[in-house]
Order: sequence, then C-alpha cells, then structure tokens
Amino acid sequence: MPREVEPKGWDRKDAIESIRPRLWQYLSARAQLYELPGVVENLWRLPAGEMRRLTAVHLLLSPLTRAMLKAAETVLRRLPSTVATARVELQAQTRGFVEWNTTHHRRLATGDRTLFVCRPAERRYDTPLARVVRMALDRCLGLATLANLNSPVGAGAQIYGTTIAAQHLLRNPKLLEVARIRLVPERVLRSLQRERDAESILDFVRMVRAALDDLEVTCVREVLEQQLLLPAEDEVLFELLTGFAIVEALVRGGYRETGARLIGKNSVPFATLERDDSRITVWWQRTLWQFGFAAGATSQFHGILEIAGMSRSSLRPDFLLIGEDPKRLLLVEVKHSVRENAVERDGIRDALAYLEDAKELFESSPAPHALVVAWNATGAAAPGRVMVSSQNGVGAAIDVLLERWRPTDR
Repeated sequence: MPREVEPKGWDRKDAIESIRPRLWQYLSARAQLYELPGVVENLWRLPAGEMRRLTAVHLLLSPLTRAMLKAAETVLRRLPSTVATARVELQAQTRGFVEWNTTHHRRLATGDRTLFVCRPAERRYDTPLARVVRMALDRCLGLATLANLNSPVGAGAQIYGTTIAAQHLLRNPKLLEVARIRLVPERVLRSLQRERDAESILDFVRMVRAALDDLEVTCVREVLEQQLLLPAEDEVLFELLTGFAIVEALVRGGYRETGARLIGKNSVPFATLERDDSRITVWWQRTLWQFGFAAGATSQFHGILEIAGMSRSSLRPDFLLIGEDPKRLLLVEVKHSVRENAVERDGIRDALAYLEDAKELFESSPAPHALVVAWNATGAAAPGRVMVSSQNGVGAAIDVLLERWRPTDR
C-alpha cells in the first residue's frame, strides 16, 4: 500500500496567491459588474442567489459590523433629540406653557371654566441620526436573513450573536417612534460625520450599500477571495491552477481568448479561445452528455443505473475541451492527493472509465482523448489516447494536443 506523504512542493498559500489575480481578471473580463454574481454562480455551479448569500456572510463577519453594533449602543444612550411643542386642551390641569388668551376664548365657547389650552414641550428622537442607526440595525438583520447560516459553531455562531445584538438594540424605546428608511443620500451621511461615535455606523451603511446595492468592485472581489476562494479545498485550487495553465498553453499555441460570455440558461464556459477560423471552448465540471455531440449516442453508465433501478447521475471530468471546425474532444482529469505515485494511476483509471462510457462520442475525434494532470506525477505527456502530466507539464501536453488536432486536409 502506498505510503501517504505530503505532496512535494504543494503550498496552499502560494496556490491561492497564484489564482487570486488570475481568477479576478478572468471573471471581470467576461461580465459587466451587474452580471458578475450570475457568472460566478454558473462557473462554480452554485445555486441561484448564492453570491448574495456569500456577500451577506462576508459583511456579517466583517469587523466593521461589530464596530457598528458597539457604536449604535453608545449613540442610543445619549441620542440627541428635538424639542417640539403641540397645542393641547386639558381639563383641570396644565402642562407646559398656558396660552391664556386662547384659553379664555375656548372657555367662553365651551362653557367649561376648567379648560386650559397648553403647549407642552415634548422630546422626539426621530432625527436623521436616529433614522440612520435604525436603518443600520435593520440592514444587519436583513443580512442575517439573507446569510441563512444556522450553524451553532464557527461563523454561524458569530452571526447568531450579531443577530441577537441587533435585535436587542432595535427594542430600545428611543427607536419606537423613529421612521424606518431604506436608503439615505450620501450628503446626509456626510452631514452626520460630525456626530460623536457615528463614524462606524456610517461606514457600515456605506459598506452594505456598496456590496449589495451597487456591487462595488472592491467588495465583490473581497467576497470572491475570502468567501469562495479561501475555503476551497486543495483539490479545487489545483483544478483552477490546471485550468489556467491550459488556457495559457493554448494562448502560447496561437489562440486568443475571445471574452465571449454565455449568461442565463446556458452555463458559463471556463474559457473560449479562437485561432483563425477554429475555436476551443474549455468547460469546468461539465458532463460530456449535456452538449449533444452525437445523435442517438447514450451513456452506458446511465443505462446501467437505470436497469439497476438506481437514481441517475453522470460521470463528470474536471475539464472538457471542445474544438470546433473540425470537431475535437478532450477530457481532463485533475488529481491532487497525498498518496505518492498512485494518484496519476487513479486518474488514468477514471479517464478510461469516462472514455468507455462515451466511446461513441470520440470515434470521429483524433487522439489524444484524455489528459490526466496529477500533482507531482512521474509520467510525461506523450502521444496516445490518454496523456499523463505533472503540474509542470501541462504546456507540453497541450503542445502535443494541438499537433495531433491539426487538420490534415488543409
């Protein structure tokens, strides 16, 4: 049995640093900012709305949210009020300033000699600052609902504590008569900057507005990097490294990225590249059978599951390269493991299973049909049905692929 050891040279931090700028450049080049959540969800196969949920989690875990709650508590203790007076009629009692002339006229009109017309002073807390405090607390609770993270540990526990604190502050009697607002002009926020301890509240309001309402670039980028990229498993990070290495190798081979994007019903390709009148589309985590290559061709895997009465699922390689004019196919299986000298063999077995399941689809496409990229693989890319490469040999493997894919009738 192979001895389990840490793969040589694998550094998770270095992998993330390598992916971070390329991932953002890739995403931002393929969509307008308002389309970016949909692109991210399609690319990563996330449920609809997941990007907003991750944004809410990111905002709730921000130190600025904790600072806002602390500042709101301080501001509410000494919330400045306005003094207003309203005319009231009282019987046998007075409150505040008595308007004697009006009182005499009302007594004559009503015949009630115990009537007094007064103007009592009342303190009211419905001020611009109080409205912004209430809006900040309301938005905090809205983020918690959007995040929908009910775990009692880790981030879930922190978000739960944040929610309880915001609910407690909203029950403050001073906020009962304060009007709820959804938006506040920037000029109003600037005018409140002179208020003591209000800075963190104003910054929180701006942060939420930028991240959720305006999709400000910096906020979206932070969400991608901290809530999507950083928690990713090493296998996913290595897949991304491999995907970008494939794209770079195709560019060195004379292809150029087109920047075309498919949003909506269609999934988003990892990359689309063109050279002269040929095109290669790179897909991440897509099954071969969703593209309808050959009429009448069916998955053997699907058939076996159906006969056995089992629920349907699909074999899915990590990457799929589809060449057009003429039609070409290559599946890529990426393996990252702590098992020394065994991981590429596992990848070869998986690749052969994919090819056997879809052998009808590869009949008209020249070899190679599959590429196995394994961390620290000992095999080298060579012409054949299945090529094997380490993380450093992806470029050489793509060179072999392009040579074999070159049309012979031109």
